[in-house]
Amino acid sequence: MMSRDLSREAAIEEEEAVDKAPPAAAPRSDFDTALTDTIRGLSSSHTLIKDIKVDDVEDGLPALLTMILMPLTFNITVGIGAGFIAWVFIKVVKGKWADVHWLMWLVAGAFVIYFLTGWLTGLISPAPAG
Repeated sequence: MMSRDLSREAAIEEEEAVDKAPPAAAPRSDFDTALTDTIRGLSSSHTLIKDIKVDDVEDGLPALLTMILMPLTFNITVGIGAGFIAWVFIKVVKGKWADVHWLMWLVAGAFVIYFLTGWLTGLISPAPAG
């Protein structure tokens, strides 16, 4: 009987010690993660950013949308999709639609469908009342 009581006491003491120990990795918020990812991305891609023609709207605006929307929406897909759609849209508006490769049309169209699915789903099946 005595050995059981000692083993229970030892187990309780071990649990208490584990409860008092600091966590190995403190939980992070989405903001902390996005901020560190943005800083890491900017520091590792500064050589790529300098090659973007920011004075040209056709290249600069889609690149800016891509870089800004990724951390603000916490979604890489949203940033890349906005960049693809903006690039194709600007080319069409400027009358250079023939310069757009068929694959860019395909990818931009797929992103338009991706963005519209949430909106269309909400229209088709509204949220239940109550």
